[in-house]
Amino acid sequence: MATDLVDSDLTKKRRTESPHALPVVDFGPFLANEGCTVGDVPTAGQLKVAAQIDSIMSEHGFLFLENLGIDSQLLTSAFGAARGTFSQPEDGKAANLAPWAAATNGGYSALGAQSANRARPADLRESISTRTPRLACNDYRGTAAEFGPTADSLWGKLEDATRRFSIACALALGLPAGELDFFSRAFESHDNSALVFVHYPPCDFESGISDGSNSAGSIRVGEHADFGLFTFLFLESGAPGLQVRKAAEGEGGTLGDHKVPLDSGWIHAPGRGGGCAVVNSGALLARWTNDRWRATTHRVVVRNAEEAGEHRYSIPFFAQPDKGTTCAVHPLFVPIEQVVRYPPIAIEDFLQLKLKTLGGS
Repeated sequence: MATDLVDSDLTKKRRTESPHALPVVDFGPFLANEGCTVGDVPTAGQLKVAAQIDSIMSEHGFLFLENLGIDSQLLTSAFGAARGTFSQPEDGKAANLAPWAAATNGGYSALGAQSANRARPADLRESISTRTPRLACNDYRGTAAEFGPTADSLWGKLEDATRRFSIACALALGLPAGELDFFSRAFESHDNSALVFVHYPPCDFESGISDGSNSAGSIRVGEHADFGLFTFLFLESGAPGLQVRKAAEGEGGTLGDHKVPLDSGWIHAPGRGGGCAVVNSGALLARWTNDRWRATTHRVVVRNAEEAGEHRYSIPFFAQPDKGTTCAVHPLFVPIEQVVRYPPIAIEDFLQLKLKTLGGS
């Protein structure tokens, strides 16, 4: 009964929260099989969306993307499957779920096993990472009955969304008509991308620490920039805690030793629900564009005891280029007065260095 009252109070608070600070972009023009999504001249709608994406990514690197082609009912099923899986007793999860390994970036990571920011203690989360079912045989042992089928269905939708958003990014960045597949051709197999189901169990609220205003303690996820090209993050409606901010130049080369910014530059980004995704640029996009679009920093905090007492779930999809790809700055992003900030690097080498900083084996 007490939990129901808390949930009711939080729901009321969320209805009266200030409007979302992140801009919202309707991706609908890129869902149509016309214009640049099929190799033709971009439509007027696609050009408009591309201009919006460039403006937002250049400003701070985060946006809400609506009409991405992900059915809201499928996401509802995915969150339900996550709840059914993570609600098992702790000893049951440890015994029954396949453990996470850096070599495959697949499997279950227990609470406190990973640190997104090594400047902080371990993150207050647990997760299950999955790979594309077209290539990998995901070990779904110990998960809820609907977990595997739902994850596999999401994969198909997200691979198509990745291709379309990659084309939109190339158009937004002003690449020539013949190179609008510059990013999308790095996702032929999706052998490096990862779809992750994350659970944040209730935690203790420590005033001045849990809200991220102190760098000494654990928060749900420490300050970090994502590894890959970009991330689609799905949150339930009103889900609190995500905070975002633009990263400094050079974040494309960091390996997890983020200084903890404690000023007021954080933007709170509660979930919008449905099929709407929070999208952010990652370290490889910063490297490829020579910081034209920078890697963006984010974290998950709890702002009060009520939020700390809640279970929180999220489903991020990390779009990470295929093995065999080399990330080298495109000449378009190196004007005469600038220098190349990042040397070429093989995707496998870069991602393995990043993954090993998370913890696990």
